[in-house]
Amino acid sequence: MLTPSGCQHCGVERHDHCQRWTTDARWHKWAAPTQEQIKARMLARREQRLVARELAVLGIPVIDTKQFLATVRAIEAGLYPPSA
Repeated sequence: MLTPSGCQHCGVERHDHCQRWTTDARWHKWAAPTQEQIKARMLARREQRLVARELAVLGIPVIDTKQFLATVRAIEAGLYPPSA
């Protein structure tokens, strides 16, 4: 998950950035995110927390962001819980 104040091109925090490569921005220095990006990132983090809380209520453990996204996709596709 991107931090709200991360680079507008790649989402990496300023203190960890140096120079980074992305396919869209190529080599770039840290650039402040736009207000729209900050708001969208904050809303996405909030949504992730709310969904993770709902999954916990259902007894579905979520350990990290990658697993979280995979679990949500599996639920949306009707593949969770896995059949034995």
